[in-house]
Amino acid sequence: MAQQIHQDSALLTLARKLDKSPLPSSDRACLITLPDGSTRLGVTQVVNFVHHGGEFAGALFGRVSFRFAGENSELSNAFSPTHDVAWFIVDHKNGVVQFGPQDGLIVRHPGLGIGSYIVGQLLRILSGGTAHGSYKVVTTELPQIALDALPAALRAENERRIENVFGNAGFYLSSAAGVRVIGARKVAELKPHWNWEKVKFLNPGQLIDIAANSINGCRSAETARGALSVQVEALKNELASAADNLEAYKTELRALSERRAADLLQAAEREAQLVSGLEDAEADLFRVTGEMDEAKAAYLQLLSDPARATATEIRSATHPSSPHFIIELGRQTRILAWALVAGCIVLGAAGLAIQAFR
Repeated sequence: MAQQIHQDSALLTLARKLDKSPLPSSDRACLITLPDGSTRLGVTQVVNFVHHGGEFAGALFGRVSFRFAGENSELSNAFSPTHDVAWFIVDHKNGVVQFGPQDGLIVRHPGLGIGSYIVGQLLRILSGGTAHGSYKVVTTELPQIALDALPAALRAENERRIENVFGNAGFYLSSAAGVRVIGARKVAELKPHWNWEKVKFLNPGQLIDIAANSINGCRSAETARGALSVQVEALKNELASAADNLEAYKTELRALSERRAADLLQAAEREAQLVSGLEDAEADLFRVTGEMDEAKAAYLQLLSDPARATATEIRSATHPSSPHFIIELGRQTRILAWALVAGCIVLGAAGLAIQAFR
């Protein structure tokens, strides 16, 4: 490994000052492919500035910042000074290049190829500038602040991303003396590299086409939105009509329920009346049955009485000339006959009551 060249504090101070200064810049568009296959427009701000005066007169300062475009971006129409940004400064007098920021390249959306794209665009500026290929790259200690902030489960994945991003760009990573450092032997070993399938650079013509397609898509979406609004309004009307019908059905159902309750109450009262009548009829039947039993006993007693039988014969003999045969029933016999008739009447009434109850 070549001898490590450590950073110059004065050069680093100038780079920090230029990074915070309002410098001329230009914006470039790119298209990010998300894991679900959809795309999102991104913007990179590029600074390519030559410093004049002082100890580092003619020093070249380059910076690339990234942000997503649109209303959902983290900073609307602005770039973060600490995230998704990287820079370099070239010291022509000493022939060295210093990269920054000191806290490292912090990417807000890892796994989308944004980090590789920022480093690739930064190296494009460097290779197209006044830096000679033999210039040395200052070795920088990898910051641990961002790494320590990550959960333990994500640190290995983050290390893998660091090795891919900077290793593919020509940097080396070393842990000499227990310190994790990054650097390069010379500028000529560095090369722009990023995943074109994840991040696609857009020229102005492509950007215009995407903007036109977006406008057409917005118009189509607006038209579809109008049609959906009409459908929604129709559905609201149907829903209101259905709600009215439901309320009417509820009212009708309540009326039917009340009517049924009244019918059930009336049926219960009628049932109670029929049961009461049936009980009275049964009582009368028991009473008449008892009377019939008494009448039967009296009749049998009458038949067994010889004196009454003789009297009957005498009465029959006193009217020998009568052409008609007259049978005269005794008092007990008449009672028995009438009891039989009453029993039949009661049984008939009870039968009619039972049929009505059914």
